[in-house]
Amino acid sequence: MKKNLTLVFGLICQFIIAQSVSLKPLNTQVDPATHDHLKAYSVLALDPAVVRNKLDANSGNVKELTIRTPEKVWILELFEYSLIAPYASRMTTDPKNPTRLEPRKDFRTFKGHIKGQNASFVSMSIANGFMKLMVDDRKERYFIEPLNPESLSDDLPASHQFLLYKNSDVKPTPGVTCGADILDQRIKEGHQHIENKKLESRAATCPKCAEVQISICADYSMFLKYGSDVAATENQMLSVLADVQTVFDNEFENEYEYQVTGMWVSDDFARDPWAMTRDIFVQLDEFTAVAPQIFPVAYEVATNWSAKYTTGVIGVAFLSQVCRNTPYNVCSDFLGSGGRQGDYLTLQAHELGHNWSMEHDGSLSPTIMAPTINGSSRWSAQSVFSLNNYVNIHQLLGWCLSMCPGSEAPSADFEAIPTYGCQPVVVRFNNLSQFTDTWEWSFPGGTPSTSTLENPVVTYRVAGTYEVSLKASNFRCEAEVVKIGYIEVNDVPVSGFSFGQQGKEVFFIDQSQRADEYFWDFGDGNTSEEASPFHIYDRDTIYTVTLKVKNDCGMHTSKKIVSIVSIPFADFEADTTGGCAPKIIKFFDKSTNNVKKWQWEFKGGSPSVSTEVNPVVRYDNPGVYDVRLTVYASRFDHALTKKLYITIDSLPNAEFDFKSNGNQVDFTSYSRFAKSHFWDFGDSQTSTQENPSHTYTEGRYDVMYITSNACGSDTAFTQVTIGQKPIAGFQVNNSKGCIPYQVQFQNTSTAAATAFRWYFPGGNPSTSTDKDPLVTYDNTGVFDVSLVAYNPLFSDSTGQAGFIEVSKVPVSNFVNTISGFKVFYTNQSTGSSNYFWDFGDNQISFEKDPEHEYGAEGEYDVRLVVQNECGWDTMDRKIAVYLIPKVNYAADTLKGCPPLTVQFFDRSSIDVIEWDWQFENGTPSISNEKNPKVVFYDKGKYTVKLTVKNTNGTNALTRLQYIQVLSPVLCPEFPKGDRSLLNSDINIHPFGSGIDKRSKDDIIEALTPHLAPNPSNGQFYIWSDASDQNLMQMEIFNLGGQSRFKKILRNPTESISLNNLEAGNYFVKFSSSKISKVTKLVIL
Repeated sequence: MKKNLTLVFGLICQFIIAQSVSLKPLNTQVDPATHDHLKAYSVLALDPAVVRNKLDANSGNVKELTIRTPEKVWILELFEYSLIAPYASRMTTDPKNPTRLEPRKDFRTFKGHIKGQNASFVSMSIANGFMKLMVDDRKERYFIEPLNPESLSDDLPASHQFLLYKNSDVKPTPGVTCGADILDQRIKEGHQHIENKKLESRAATCPKCAEVQISICADYSMFLKYGSDVAATENQMLSVLADVQTVFDNEFENEYEYQVTGMWVSDDFARDPWAMTRDIFVQLDEFTAVAPQIFPVAYEVATNWSAKYTTGVIGVAFLSQVCRNTPYNVCSDFLGSGGRQGDYLTLQAHELGHNWSMEHDGSLSPTIMAPTINGSSRWSAQSVFSLNNYVNIHQLLGWCLSMCPGSEAPSADFEAIPTYGCQPVVVRFNNLSQFTDTWEWSFPGGTPSTSTLENPVVTYRVAGTYEVSLKASNFRCEAEVVKIGYIEVNDVPVSGFSFGQQGKEVFFIDQSQRADEYFWDFGDGNTSEEASPFHIYDRDTIYTVTLKVKNDCGMHTSKKIVSIVSIPFADFEADTTGGCAPKIIKFFDKSTNNVKKWQWEFKGGSPSVSTEVNPVVRYDNPGVYDVRLTVYASRFDHALTKKLYITIDSLPNAEFDFKSNGNQVDFTSYSRFAKSHFWDFGDSQTSTQENPSHTYTEGRYDVMYITSNACGSDTAFTQVTIGQKPIAGFQVNNSKGCIPYQVQFQNTSTAAATAFRWYFPGGNPSTSTDKDPLVTYDNTGVFDVSLVAYNPLFSDSTGQAGFIEVSKVPVSNFVNTISGFKVFYTNQSTGSSNYFWDFGDNQISFEKDPEHEYGAEGEYDVRLVVQNECGWDTMDRKIAVYLIPKVNYAADTLKGCPPLTVQFFDRSSIDVIEWDWQFENGTPSISNEKNPKVVFYDKGKYTVKLTVKNTNGTNALTRLQYIQVLSPVLCPEFPKGDRSLLNSDINIHPFGSGIDKRSKDDIIEALTPHLAPNPSNGQFYIWSDASDQNLMQMEIFNLGGQSRFKKILRNPTESISLNNLEAGNYFVKFSSSKISKVTKLVIL
């Protein structure tokens, strides 16, 4: 009952005395099965007696205990409760004539939470030589449980060794499930179980508390697993039930406290009722038969524990049988390794859930009632509904399930005297609650605003309506009552108003506070007693309006000025409305006489705006113009626009065009401001039409056009040619070809054409006057062609964009992506029209961008052949298809003196797209380069890990103690600078058939300066980064440290002969401004 405990803690926290215990790390060889079950854990040492003594040293009801581990520190507030009923039976041996044992007085249970985190919960079980702890901080669940026997250290007693782990580090146990569905099907086929009828869910502000009597027993396999010790076996069953209790506290409509009324442990194989049973369903039936014999006390549900079932079905229960004939379930202690606590909580809670009528949730549900055991401590909404519904339908409370002692629910109520008054109001509150011993009052707006007194007195100094709330509680829970608007505080009213007006009409809006009565004086001899009156004034002037308001606390007055003005109306006229530009026009205001300001707008006029009463305006450009006048009174304005009011003419602008059709020509006038038209066609013929047509004989003619209006006239001229016009045209036999492409153009112009001009952009020649030119194109592309055809009177042109298309042999190229065994090819070839793919596995394709399923891992030689009308091209590429990439790597140096610089080389499969290096104590410690360089500064042996990724997945390779950095003591000759051990080996582990040339170049560059072959008979080659700007000295020493040879290197590659040196081992030292390196040399 986590909520109940929180209330108890608040009442007696003054009696808490803090105690502290520490769990120390313990080195032991942990059972390998624990690694299979847990991703991470800690082995710790603690004497449980120390914890018990610390708890007993705390005399308060709430015991504060600090648990310290190397990773976590918890300050726990714990409340001791009795899981075992005082009258519980405890028996062993023969079910028909069991041996009765003394009651357990050493086994104790505690629950509570982390200090300051009331939402958390804690469960602790402790006995002689035994302890278990579960801490749930609502982010993670932690378990401390005894270390399993296979992992125990010989250095400490077994009872002092514990395993600490997190629930998130528990690996799911495959192949274990609940058998309730199977059992339910069997029951449906042969028997009836009690149906859980549907009932609407209900909620209570203070839940009831019911005791659930439970009996537990263990078969002989369980007795053997826990050291053939009855108490140890009981400790396991009781501690699991203590953890299970935490998920039945406040999760449901009622609280359920489990009380153990019977315990029985089979300590004799010959008299074990289930000795020969190997079917968990049979064991459930046998448990149903023997339970009345081994449990001589009352119980509403019972659990039989076994250690025989480790795979498949590991738990089974009768559905909907709490308080019924067969309230039984069987749970298997199925884990042999450490890390059991969370799974066993889920397992027993799951099977009890079936007894309570719960059915399985979805297969992937993260809840207790999922079909597989998942370590969850959460019920689904369906599970909560099922239990609540089962208890309510069968009316179990008060009939089968007895109520928890002292669990009366509190009720909250109160009264106040007075509830209304003028501020300040002093109110006395009287508590009318029942079954309560603590009170939490809330008085918004009052002083004090909160109180814990039973009958507080509160003063309200600010007017308003206030709610009052009371939370009344006892040791179990709390009840709350809220009275909305319960206290009403009044004050002297505050007069206030606003108004809106339309001309002489005024709308007054009351904005007073706490007003009960109103009196308005409008300032013109009129009054009103309405809250928000409407008033019409007779004339324009300024008025003082007064509002008086009153209530039973007093009176208040406010005043405001109201100004009444009328709306003006604009009007005007002009001395003339038209004329020839430039034209001067005088405008006259004809608006109403209340105007105080004028704003004129004259589009096209000068000035374009004016504030004069009667402005004069000049118009310089022809057109039809609007005039707008806006007039302003003291508050309002009005505008008038006269559309197209002024018309201004100008000298006409003569302009025309024509179209000819044979000998007939159609003329079209585009003149502006023209009133009359006159045409002279140049052949002594005239016309006064606006758009005439005229028929000519062949020849050239000068045409004159005169247009006029009242302001004057204008003249335009043009020349008209009448005759046969050529039509340009051309063609080729084939407009597409390959470079160099030679094209013979064929002139198809009409016979009227007598001369030609060709244009060939990109061609040779680029222009021509031949009738049928021959042109060569030397570059690929799409080219325009145009032709102009002439005769003495006319010309015509034609052209075709992109007429000539010149291609070349295509270029083959492609890229690919891989998903699983499927490869997606993307064609990046240029200039191709046909495609042929050979996928390297005897499969082909003619698609442009094919997809191919290989079906097996491997490396494949893929070929793409592309073709167009100019030829074909081929591209070959090797691809790798691996579900995960093959990972490998090498280093140029494995051992040397600090600081040791190591060049690493990736040797993974060719499909790798990402690299993730990790270098223990290296600089850098991580890298995403393909071939990183790392420096190790400190002595030691270091692990290197490479994780690679392709499009399908990842793979990793870890080499322990791969790099060795020697102590500086072993490198006295080279105390500073780069050092490497003389006998370092270069280990290259190629993947596949070998190292490609690019990888070899990388190695040579990484190893410079490099001397080969080594060993040799005296002829050597040296590769380095030496140059005239970077001179490098090479010096050879014998093993006695004497210099035997010296040379300055100036070139990246040099050969030397050392035939004058006797056979043996030597040291070669390379030094420059960039590097200092010593390596070993062997002359044969």
